[in-house]
Amino acid sequence: MAFPLAFSPLRTGADNNSVNMNETLPAAKFWLVQRLDNILISNGMTQSLADLITFTCAVAAIVLLVWLINFLGGRLIANVISVIARKSATKWDDFMVKRRLFNKLVGLFSAMVVMASITTLFQGYSHTLIKANEIIVQVIIVWYVVAIINTMMDVINDVYESNPAGRSKSIKGYVQTAKIFVVVIGIILSVSVLFDKSPANILLGLGASAAVGTLIFKDTILGFIASIQISAQDMIRLGDWIEVPARAANGVVIEINVNNVKVRNWDNTISLIPIYSLVSAPFVNWRGMEESSGRRFTRPILIDVESVRVISKEEMETIAENKYVKPFADNMMRIFSSYNGSGIATNLGLYRAYLEASLKQNPLILEGAMVNHLPLGENGPSLQLYAFTKEKSWNPHEKIVSEITEHAVAMAPVFGLHLYQRPQSKAIEPMETAARSAWAPGANFAAGMAGGAGVAGITMAATKEVSSDKDKAAAVDLDDVDASGLEMG
Repeated sequence: MAFPLAFSPLRTGADNNSVNMNETLPAAKFWLVQRLDNILISNGMTQSLADLITFTCAVAAIVLLVWLINFLGGRLIANVISVIARKSATKWDDFMVKRRLFNKLVGLFSAMVVMASITTLFQGYSHTLIKANEIIVQVIIVWYVVAIINTMMDVINDVYESNPAGRSKSIKGYVQTAKIFVVVIGIILSVSVLFDKSPANILLGLGASAAVGTLIFKDTILGFIASIQISAQDMIRLGDWIEVPARAANGVVIEINVNNVKVRNWDNTISLIPIYSLVSAPFVNWRGMEESSGRRFTRPILIDVESVRVISKEEMETIAENKYVKPFADNMMRIFSSYNGSGIATNLGLYRAYLEASLKQNPLILEGAMVNHLPLGENGPSLQLYAFTKEKSWNPHEKIVSEITEHAVAMAPVFGLHLYQRPQSKAIEPMETAARSAWAPGANFAAGMAGGAGVAGITMAATKEVSSDKDKAAAVDLDDVDASGLEMG
Protein backbone atom coordinates (compact mmCIF):
# COMPACT_ATOMS: atom_id res chain seq x y z
CA MET A 1 0.00 0.00 0.00
CA ALA A 2 1.40 3.40 -0.96
CA PHE A 3 1.09 6.29 1.51
CA PRO A 4 0.24 9.85 0.36
CA LEU A 5 2.94 12.46 0.34
CA ALA A 6 3.61 14.08 3.70
CA PHE A 7 1.76 11.17 5.24
CA SER A 8 0.14 10.95 8.51
CA PRO A 9 -2.88 8.67 7.89
CA LEU A 10 -5.61 11.24 8.38
CA ARG A 11 -8.00 11.03 11.28
CA THR A 12 -11.11 12.82 12.41
CA GLY A 13 -10.74 16.28 13.97
CA ALA A 14 -9.42 19.78 13.42
CA ASP A 15 -5.82 18.50 13.03
CA ASN A 16 -6.68 17.18 9.55
CA ASN A 17 -7.59 20.62 8.17
CA SER A 18 -3.92 21.47 7.73
CA VAL A 19 -3.44 18.53 5.38
CA ASN A 20 -6.41 18.80 3.02
CA MET A 21 -9.38 21.08 3.65
CA ASN A 22 -11.36 19.65 0.73
CA GLU A 23 -11.48 16.06 1.97
CA THR A 24 -14.64 14.76 3.60
CA LEU A 25 -13.66 12.37 6.35
CA PRO A 26 -15.72 9.77 8.19
CA ALA A 27 -16.83 10.61 11.72
CA ALA A 28 -14.55 8.02 13.35
CA LYS A 29 -12.34 5.06 12.66
CA PHE A 30 -13.46 1.46 12.76
CA TRP A 31 -14.21 0.70 16.42
CA LEU A 32 -11.45 -1.90 16.79
CA VAL A 33 -8.89 0.36 15.11
CA GLN A 34 -10.12 3.34 17.20
CA ARG A 35 -9.76 1.37 20.41
CA LEU A 36 -6.19 0.37 19.51
CA ASP A 37 -5.48 4.01 18.64
CA ASN A 38 -6.77 5.18 22.04
CA ILE A 39 -4.63 2.59 23.86
CA LEU A 40 -1.48 3.74 22.06
CA ILE A 41 -2.17 7.45 22.77
CA SER A 42 -2.95 6.78 26.43
CA ASN A 43 0.50 5.18 26.72
CA GLY A 44 2.15 8.42 25.68
CA MET A 45 2.50 7.81 21.93
CA THR A 46 2.04 10.70 19.52
CA GLN A 47 -1.02 10.80 17.27
CA SER A 48 0.98 10.44 14.04
CA LEU A 49 2.85 7.37 15.28
CA ALA A 50 -0.37 5.86 16.63
CA ASP A 51 -2.08 6.41 13.25
CA LEU A 52 0.82 4.73 11.47
CA ILE A 53 0.72 1.69 13.75
CA THR A 54 -3.07 1.30 13.55
CA PHE A 55 -2.95 1.67 9.76
CA THR A 56 -0.24 -1.02 9.56
CA CYS A 57 -2.34 -3.30 11.76
CA ALA A 58 -5.36 -2.77 9.49
CA VAL A 59 -3.29 -3.73 6.44
CA ALA A 60 -1.93 -6.76 8.28
CA ALA A 61 -5.48 -7.81 9.19
CA ILE A 62 -6.51 -7.66 5.51
CA VAL A 63 -3.45 -9.66 4.45
CA LEU A 64 -4.15 -12.28 7.11
CA LEU A 65 -7.80 -12.50 6.00
CA VAL A 66 -6.77 -13.00 2.36
CA TRP A 67 -4.29 -15.69 3.39
CA LEU A 68 -6.94 -17.54 5.37
CA ILE A 69 -9.40 -17.41 2.46
CA ASN A 70 -6.79 -18.68 -0.01
CA PHE A 71 -5.62 -21.40 2.39
CA LEU A 72 -9.11 -22.67 3.17
CA GLY A 73 -10.46 -22.23 -0.34
CA GLY A 74 -7.40 -22.94 -2.45
CA ARG A 75 -6.07 -25.86 -0.47
CA LEU A 76 -8.89 -27.52 1.45
CA ILE A 77 -12.02 -26.79 -0.59
CA ALA A 78 -10.27 -27.13 -3.98
CA ASN A 79 -8.74 -30.47 -2.95
CA VAL A 80 -12.12 -31.78 -1.77
CA ILE A 81 -13.72 -30.70 -5.05
CA SER A 82 -10.95 -32.36 -7.08
CA VAL A 83 -11.51 -35.66 -5.23
CA ILE A 84 -15.24 -35.46 -5.91
CA ALA A 85 -14.61 -34.59 -9.55
CA ARG A 86 -12.39 -37.61 -10.10
CA LYS A 87 -15.08 -39.92 -8.74
CA SER A 88 -17.93 -38.41 -10.76
CA ALA A 89 -18.95 -39.70 -14.19
CA THR A 90 -19.22 -36.25 -15.82
CA LYS A 91 -16.34 -34.56 -17.62
CA TRP A 92 -17.12 -30.93 -16.82
CA ASP A 93 -15.82 -31.02 -13.27
CA ASP A 94 -12.65 -32.88 -14.29
CA PHE A 95 -11.74 -30.17 -16.79
CA MET A 96 -12.64 -27.45 -14.27
CA VAL A 97 -10.16 -28.94 -11.82
CA LYS A 98 -7.55 -29.33 -14.56
CA ARG A 99 -7.92 -25.66 -15.54
CA ARG A 100 -7.85 -24.56 -11.84
CA LEU A 101 -11.19 -22.80 -12.16
CA PHE A 102 -12.02 -23.18 -8.47
CA ASN A 103 -8.71 -21.59 -7.45
CA LYS A 104 -9.53 -18.55 -9.58
CA LEU A 105 -13.00 -18.34 -7.99
CA VAL A 106 -11.38 -18.34 -4.55
CA GLY A 107 -9.06 -15.56 -5.69
CA LEU A 108 -12.03 -13.50 -6.90
CA PHE A 109 -13.80 -14.01 -3.58
CA SER A 110 -10.72 -12.92 -1.62
CA ALA A 111 -10.42 -9.76 -3.77
CA MET A 112 -14.07 -8.91 -3.10
CA VAL A 113 -13.48 -9.42 0.63
CA VAL A 114 -10.53 -7.02 0.46
CA MET A 115 -12.74 -4.50 -1.38
CA ALA A 116 -15.31 -4.65 1.40
CA SER A 117 -12.66 -4.53 4.13
CA ILE A 118 -10.97 -1.40 2.80
CA THR A 119 -13.93 0.86 3.44
CA THR A 120 -14.42 -0.69 6.87
CA LEU A 121 -10.92 -1.06 8.30
CA PHE A 122 -9.60 2.15 6.70
CA GLN A 123 -12.54 4.20 7.94
CA GLY A 124 -11.28 7.49 9.34
CA TYR A 125 -8.15 7.63 7.17
CA SER A 126 -7.47 9.70 4.09
CA HIS A 127 -10.13 9.50 1.40
CA THR A 128 -7.37 9.58 -1.24
CA LEU A 129 -5.66 6.60 0.35
CA ILE A 130 -8.91 4.65 0.49
CA LYS A 131 -9.74 5.55 -3.11
CA ALA A 132 -6.29 4.51 -4.36
CA ASN A 133 -6.57 1.09 -2.72
CA GLU A 134 -10.10 0.64 -4.03
CA ILE A 135 -8.92 1.34 -7.59
CA ILE A 136 -6.14 -1.24 -7.30
CA VAL A 137 -8.49 -3.90 -5.94
CA GLN A 138 -11.12 -3.12 -8.60
CA VAL A 139 -8.55 -3.69 -11.36
CA ILE A 140 -7.59 -6.98 -9.72
CA ILE A 141 -11.26 -8.01 -9.62
CA VAL A 142 -11.65 -7.16 -13.33
CA TRP A 143 -8.76 -9.43 -14.29
CA TYR A 144 -9.96 -12.24 -12.04
CA VAL A 145 -13.29 -12.07 -13.89
CA VAL A 146 -11.45 -12.10 -17.25
CA ALA A 147 -9.41 -15.13 -16.15
CA ILE A 148 -12.55 -16.98 -14.98
CA ILE A 149 -14.43 -16.31 -18.24
CA ASN A 150 -11.45 -17.44 -20.33
CA THR A 151 -11.04 -20.53 -18.18
CA MET A 152 -14.72 -21.39 -18.67
CA MET A 153 -14.25 -21.12 -22.44
CA ASP A 154 -11.22 -23.44 -22.20
CA VAL A 155 -13.36 -25.92 -20.24
CA ILE A 156 -16.07 -25.75 -22.92
CA ASN A 157 -13.44 -26.42 -25.60
CA ASP A 158 -11.98 -29.34 -23.59
CA VAL A 159 -15.40 -30.93 -23.16
CA TYR A 160 -16.20 -30.45 -26.85
CA GLU A 161 -12.90 -31.99 -27.98
CA SER A 162 -13.40 -34.98 -25.67
CA ASN A 163 -16.50 -35.95 -27.66
CA PRO A 164 -16.28 -37.77 -31.03
CA ALA A 165 -17.79 -34.77 -32.86
CA GLY A 166 -15.11 -32.49 -31.42
CA ARG A 167 -12.33 -34.64 -32.86
CA SER A 168 -13.60 -34.07 -36.37
CA LYS A 169 -14.31 -30.32 -36.18
CA SER A 170 -12.30 -28.00 -33.96
CA ILE A 171 -13.74 -24.86 -32.31
CA LYS A 172 -10.44 -23.78 -30.77
CA GLY A 173 -10.09 -20.91 -33.23
CA TYR A 174 -13.45 -19.48 -32.18
CA VAL A 175 -12.59 -19.93 -28.49
CA GLN A 176 -9.28 -18.10 -28.88
CA THR A 177 -10.96 -15.26 -30.77
CA ALA A 178 -13.59 -14.92 -28.02
CA LYS A 179 -10.81 -14.88 -25.39
CA ILE A 180 -9.09 -12.04 -27.24
CA PHE A 181 -12.31 -10.01 -27.13
CA VAL A 182 -12.68 -10.70 -23.40
CA VAL A 183 -9.10 -9.52 -22.78
CA VAL A 184 -9.75 -6.35 -24.81
CA ILE A 185 -12.86 -5.66 -22.72
CA GLY A 186 -10.78 -6.24 -19.56
CA ILE A 187 -8.20 -3.70 -20.75
CA ILE A 188 -10.93 -1.12 -21.47
CA LEU A 189 -12.52 -1.63 -18.04
CA SER A 190 -9.14 -1.41 -16.31
CA VAL A 191 -8.33 1.88 -18.03
CA SER A 192 -11.83 3.09 -17.18
CA VAL A 193 -11.28 2.35 -13.49
CA LEU A 194 -7.77 3.82 -13.37
CA PHE A 195 -8.70 7.12 -15.03
CA ASP A 196 -12.28 7.29 -13.76
CA LYS A 197 -13.64 7.54 -17.30
CA SER A 198 -16.69 5.98 -18.90
CA PRO A 199 -15.93 2.87 -21.01
CA ALA A 200 -18.02 4.42 -23.80
CA ASN A 201 -15.69 7.43 -23.96
CA ILE A 202 -12.67 5.13 -24.08
CA LEU A 203 -14.21 3.17 -26.96
CA LEU A 204 -14.77 6.40 -28.87
CA GLY A 205 -11.14 7.30 -28.36
CA LEU A 206 -10.05 3.88 -29.63
CA GLY A 207 -11.75 4.53 -32.96
CA ALA A 208 -8.86 6.74 -34.02
CA SER A 209 -6.36 3.95 -33.35
CA ALA A 210 -8.33 1.28 -35.23
CA ALA A 211 -5.93 1.45 -38.19
CA VAL A 212 -2.95 0.79 -35.94
CA GLY A 213 -4.80 -2.08 -34.28
CA THR A 214 -5.56 -3.57 -37.68
CA LEU A 215 -1.85 -3.65 -38.51
CA ILE A 216 -0.93 -5.11 -35.14
CA PHE A 217 -3.58 -7.84 -35.27
CA LYS A 218 -3.35 -8.45 -39.03
CA ASP A 219 -2.43 -12.13 -38.70
CA THR A 220 -5.10 -12.68 -36.07
CA ILE A 221 -7.79 -11.08 -38.24
CA LEU A 222 -6.70 -13.04 -41.32
CA GLY A 223 -6.54 -16.22 -39.26
CA PHE A 224 -9.99 -15.67 -37.81
CA ILE A 225 -11.54 -15.17 -41.25
CA ALA A 226 -9.64 -18.18 -42.63
CA SER A 227 -10.72 -20.35 -39.70
CA ILE A 228 -14.35 -19.50 -40.44
CA GLN A 229 -13.88 -20.51 -44.10
CA ILE A 230 -12.06 -23.72 -43.18
CA SER A 231 -14.69 -24.65 -40.59
CA ALA A 232 -17.63 -23.82 -42.89
CA GLN A 233 -16.17 -25.86 -45.76
CA ASP A 234 -14.91 -28.64 -43.46
CA MET A 235 -11.46 -28.47 -45.07
CA ILE A 236 -9.37 -29.59 -42.08
CA ARG A 237 -10.09 -31.52 -38.90
CA LEU A 238 -7.97 -32.65 -35.99
CA GLY A 239 -6.29 -35.93 -36.90
CA ASP A 240 -6.38 -35.30 -40.66
CA TRP A 241 -3.37 -36.30 -42.72
CA ILE A 242 -2.48 -33.26 -44.82
CA GLU A 243 0.33 -32.47 -47.21
CA VAL A 244 1.38 -28.85 -47.82
CA PRO A 245 4.20 -28.78 -50.41
CA ALA A 246 4.78 -25.03 -50.06
CA ARG A 247 5.51 -25.47 -46.33
CA ALA A 248 7.30 -28.85 -46.59
CA ALA A 249 4.68 -30.29 -44.24
CA ASN A 250 3.40 -33.85 -44.51
CA GLY A 251 1.76 -35.36 -41.47
CA VAL A 252 -1.16 -35.33 -39.03
CA VAL A 253 -2.94 -32.21 -37.77
CA ILE A 254 -2.59 -32.09 -33.98
CA GLU A 255 -3.86 -28.56 -33.27
CA ILE A 256 -5.94 -25.86 -34.96
CA ASN A 257 -6.05 -22.37 -33.47
CA VAL A 258 -6.84 -18.86 -34.65
CA ASN A 259 -3.32 -18.21 -35.98
CA ASN A 260 -1.89 -21.48 -37.25
CA VAL A 261 -2.30 -25.20 -37.81
CA LYS A 262 0.17 -27.48 -36.04
CA VAL A 263 1.20 -30.57 -38.03
CA ARG A 264 3.24 -33.49 -36.73
CA ASN A 265 5.25 -34.71 -39.71
CA TRP A 266 6.07 -38.38 -40.27
CA ASP A 267 9.62 -37.79 -39.04
CA ASN A 268 8.12 -36.46 -35.75
CA THR A 269 9.07 -32.85 -36.51
CA ILE A 270 6.44 -30.16 -35.95
CA SER A 271 5.36 -27.70 -38.65
CA LEU A 272 3.44 -24.52 -37.82
CA ILE A 273 1.44 -23.39 -40.85
CA PRO A 274 -0.36 -20.00 -40.85
CA ILE A 275 -4.03 -20.88 -41.12
CA TYR A 276 -4.72 -18.23 -43.75
CA SER A 277 -2.12 -19.83 -46.07
CA LEU A 278 -4.29 -22.95 -46.25
CA VAL A 279 -6.99 -20.85 -47.91
CA SER A 280 -4.65 -19.20 -50.45
CA ALA A 281 -2.15 -22.03 -51.14
CA PRO A 282 -2.89 -25.58 -52.39
CA PHE A 283 -2.69 -28.54 -50.02
CA VAL A 284 -3.75 -32.18 -50.00
CA ASN A 285 -6.05 -33.66 -47.36
CA TRP A 286 -5.98 -37.47 -47.26
CA ARG A 287 -9.11 -37.71 -45.13
CA GLY A 288 -11.17 -38.92 -48.11
CA MET A 289 -8.84 -41.87 -48.52
CA GLU A 290 -8.98 -42.70 -44.83
CA GLU A 291 -12.78 -42.55 -44.79
CA SER A 292 -13.08 -44.69 -47.94
CA SER A 293 -12.93 -48.48 -48.03
CA GLY A 294 -9.38 -48.69 -49.41
CA ARG A 295 -6.16 -46.95 -50.34
CA ARG A 296 -5.03 -46.68 -53.94
CA PHE A 297 -1.65 -47.61 -55.33
CA THR A 298 -0.11 -47.63 -58.81
CA ARG A 299 3.13 -49.32 -59.85
CA PRO A 300 4.75 -49.31 -63.32
CA ILE A 301 6.37 -52.48 -64.71
CA LEU A 302 8.83 -51.65 -67.51
CA ILE A 303 9.24 -54.38 -70.16
CA ASP A 304 12.21 -54.96 -72.46
CA VAL A 305 10.68 -54.64 -75.93
CA GLU A 306 13.04 -57.29 -77.39
CA SER A 307 11.55 -59.95 -75.12
CA VAL A 308 7.95 -59.43 -76.36
CA ARG A 309 6.90 -62.07 -78.89
CA VAL A 310 4.01 -64.11 -80.24
CA ILE A 311 3.39 -67.40 -78.45
CA SER A 312 1.59 -70.55 -79.55
CA LYS A 313 -1.31 -72.30 -77.85
CA GLU A 314 1.06 -75.01 -76.63
CA GLU A 315 3.28 -72.41 -74.98
CA MET A 316 0.23 -70.87 -73.31
CA GLU A 317 -0.74 -74.26 -71.91
CA THR A 318 2.81 -74.85 -70.70
CA ILE A 319 2.82 -71.49 -68.87
CA ALA A 320 -0.60 -72.22 -67.36
CA GLU A 321 0.73 -75.50 -65.93
CA ASN A 322 3.53 -73.72 -64.07
CA LYS A 323 3.10 -74.33 -60.35
CA TYR A 324 3.13 -70.59 -59.58
CA VAL A 325 0.74 -69.70 -62.40
CA LYS A 326 -1.70 -72.61 -61.96
CA PRO A 327 -3.69 -71.09 -59.01
CA PHE A 328 -4.55 -68.13 -61.25
CA ALA A 329 -4.72 -69.97 -64.60
CA ASP A 330 -8.52 -70.09 -64.98
CA ASN A 331 -9.00 -66.38 -64.28
CA MET A 332 -5.94 -65.55 -66.39
CA MET A 333 -7.29 -67.34 -69.45
CA ARG A 334 -10.75 -65.85 -69.01
CA ILE A 335 -9.35 -62.31 -68.74
CA PHE A 336 -6.98 -62.91 -71.66
CA SER A 337 -9.78 -64.20 -73.89
CA SER A 338 -12.04 -61.24 -73.00
CA TYR A 339 -9.81 -58.65 -74.69
CA ASN A 340 -7.78 -60.71 -77.19
CA GLY A 341 -9.94 -59.84 -80.17
CA SER A 342 -7.16 -60.16 -82.76
CA GLY A 343 -6.60 -63.83 -81.98
CA ILE A 344 -2.84 -63.26 -81.80
CA ALA A 345 -1.44 -64.31 -78.45
CA THR A 346 1.63 -62.56 -77.03
CA ASN A 347 3.56 -63.32 -73.90
CA LEU A 348 3.07 -59.70 -72.79
CA GLY A 349 -0.71 -59.96 -73.13
CA LEU A 350 -0.77 -63.22 -71.20
CA TYR A 351 1.46 -61.70 -68.51
CA ARG A 352 -0.90 -58.74 -68.22
CA ALA A 353 -3.87 -61.10 -67.79
CA TYR A 354 -1.93 -63.04 -65.15
CA LEU A 355 -1.14 -59.92 -63.12
CA GLU A 356 -4.78 -58.80 -63.22
CA ALA A 357 -5.98 -62.25 -62.16
CA SER A 358 -3.52 -62.35 -59.25
CA LEU A 359 -4.72 -58.91 -58.07
CA LYS A 360 -8.38 -59.91 -58.26
CA GLN A 361 -7.76 -63.10 -56.30
CA ASN A 362 -5.73 -61.33 -53.61
CA PRO A 363 -7.87 -61.15 -50.43
CA LEU A 364 -6.15 -57.90 -49.39
CA ILE A 365 -7.17 -56.08 -52.59
CA LEU A 366 -10.58 -54.50 -53.20
CA GLU A 367 -12.64 -55.16 -56.30
CA GLY A 368 -11.89 -53.12 -59.41
CA ALA A 369 -8.15 -53.87 -59.70
CA MET A 370 -6.76 -53.70 -63.23
CA VAL A 371 -3.53 -53.80 -65.21
CA ASN A 372 -3.25 -51.40 -68.13
CA HIS A 373 -0.64 -50.18 -70.62
CA LEU A 374 1.00 -46.82 -70.14
CA PRO A 375 1.80 -44.78 -73.27
CA LEU A 376 4.86 -46.00 -75.13
CA GLY A 377 7.96 -43.99 -74.35
CA GLU A 378 11.71 -44.06 -74.66
CA ASN A 379 11.87 -46.96 -72.19
CA GLY A 380 9.61 -49.19 -74.25
CA PRO A 381 6.27 -50.73 -73.25
CA SER A 382 5.23 -50.58 -69.60
CA LEU A 383 2.37 -52.06 -67.62
CA GLN A 384 0.71 -50.31 -64.70
CA LEU A 385 -0.73 -52.04 -61.65
CA TYR A 386 -3.79 -50.09 -60.45
CA ALA A 387 -5.63 -51.30 -57.35
CA PHE A 388 -6.86 -50.45 -53.83
CA THR A 389 -5.63 -52.19 -50.69
CA LYS A 390 -8.03 -52.83 -47.82
CA GLU A 391 -5.36 -51.68 -45.41
CA LYS A 392 -5.18 -47.87 -45.28
CA SER A 393 -2.46 -47.45 -42.66
CA TRP A 394 0.87 -46.56 -44.14
CA ASN A 395 2.99 -49.49 -42.94
CA PRO A 396 0.56 -52.37 -43.77
CA HIS A 397 -0.34 -50.72 -47.08
CA GLU A 398 3.28 -50.44 -48.19
CA LYS A 399 4.00 -54.05 -47.20
CA ILE A 400 1.12 -55.31 -49.34
CA VAL A 401 2.19 -53.19 -52.31
CA SER A 402 5.81 -54.31 -51.94
CA GLU A 403 4.79 -57.99 -51.96
CA ILE A 404 2.65 -57.50 -55.09
CA THR A 405 5.48 -55.66 -56.89
CA GLU A 406 8.04 -58.33 -55.99
CA HIS A 407 5.65 -61.02 -57.24
CA ALA A 408 5.20 -59.20 -60.56
CA VAL A 409 8.96 -58.82 -61.04
CA ALA A 410 9.72 -62.45 -60.16
CA MET A 411 7.06 -63.92 -62.48
CA ALA A 412 8.08 -62.02 -65.65
CA PRO A 413 10.70 -64.64 -66.76
CA VAL A 414 8.05 -67.40 -66.58
CA PHE A 415 6.34 -65.65 -69.50
CA GLY A 416 9.63 -65.19 -71.36
CA LEU A 417 9.76 -61.47 -70.56
CA HIS A 418 12.68 -59.37 -69.40
CA LEU A 419 12.16 -56.23 -67.35
CA TYR A 420 13.76 -53.07 -68.63
CA GLN A 421 16.46 -51.25 -66.69
CA ARG A 422 19.03 -48.69 -67.69
CA PRO A 423 22.49 -50.11 -68.58
CA GLN A 424 24.89 -50.16 -65.69
CA SER A 425 28.38 -48.67 -65.88
CA LYS A 426 29.93 -52.18 -65.76
CA ALA A 427 28.15 -53.08 -69.00
CA ILE A 428 29.16 -49.85 -70.74
CA GLU A 429 32.87 -49.81 -69.84
CA PRO A 430 33.91 -52.85 -71.99
CA MET A 431 32.21 -51.34 -75.04
CA GLU A 432 33.96 -48.01 -74.50
CA THR A 433 37.31 -49.80 -74.14
CA ALA A 434 36.71 -51.77 -77.34
CA ALA A 435 35.74 -48.63 -79.22
CA ARG A 436 38.90 -46.83 -78.11
CA SER A 437 41.11 -49.78 -79.08
CA ALA A 438 39.40 -49.99 -82.46
CA TRP A 439 40.45 -46.43 -83.26
CA ALA A 440 44.07 -47.02 -82.14
CA PRO A 441 46.74 -47.84 -84.76
CA GLY A 442 47.26 -51.61 -85.11
CA ALA A 443 45.58 -54.81 -86.07
CA ASN A 444 42.13 -53.87 -84.81
CA PHE A 445 42.08 -50.70 -86.91
CA ALA A 446 43.33 -52.63 -89.98
CA ALA A 447 40.75 -55.35 -89.43
CA GLY A 448 38.07 -52.70 -89.24
CA MET A 449 39.15 -51.06 -92.47
CA ALA A 450 39.34 -54.46 -94.20
CA GLY A 451 35.78 -55.27 -93.14
CA GLY A 452 34.50 -51.99 -94.64
CA ALA A 453 35.56 -48.41 -95.03
CA GLY A 454 34.55 -45.69 -92.58
CA VAL A 455 32.34 -46.06 -89.53
CA ALA A 456 30.91 -49.48 -90.45
CA GLY A 457 34.29 -51.20 -90.47
CA ILE A 458 35.35 -49.69 -87.15
CA THR A 459 32.03 -50.64 -85.54
CA MET A 460 32.35 -54.27 -86.66
CA ALA A 461 35.88 -54.50 -85.29
CA ALA A 462 34.83 -53.10 -81.92
CA THR A 463 31.86 -55.45 -81.78
CA LYS A 464 33.95 -58.54 -82.53
CA GLU A 465 36.42 -57.64 -79.77
CA VAL A 466 33.61 -57.24 -77.21
CA SER A 467 32.17 -60.58 -78.33
CA SER A 468 35.49 -62.32 -77.70
CA ASP A 469 35.66 -61.07 -74.11
CA LYS A 470 32.01 -61.18 -73.09
CA ASP A 471 29.02 -63.34 -73.60
CA LYS A 472 28.42 -63.40 -77.37
CA ALA A 473 24.66 -63.39 -76.80
CA ALA A 474 24.93 -59.93 -75.18
CA ALA A 475 26.96 -58.37 -78.00
CA VAL A 476 25.47 -56.81 -81.10
CA ASP A 477 26.03 -59.08 -84.08
CA LEU A 478 26.85 -57.02 -87.13
CA ASP A 479 28.28 -59.85 -89.31
CA ASP A 480 25.09 -59.95 -91.38
CA VAL A 481 25.07 -56.23 -92.06
CA ASP A 482 26.10 -55.23 -95.60
CA ALA A 483 29.13 -53.07 -95.00
CA SER A 484 29.06 -51.64 -98.48
CA GLY A 485 25.70 -50.02 -97.77
CA LEU A 486 27.14 -48.15 -94.77
CA GLU A 487 30.27 -46.84 -96.39
CA MET A 488 30.87 -43.17 -96.13
CA GLY A 489 32.41 -42.84 -99.57
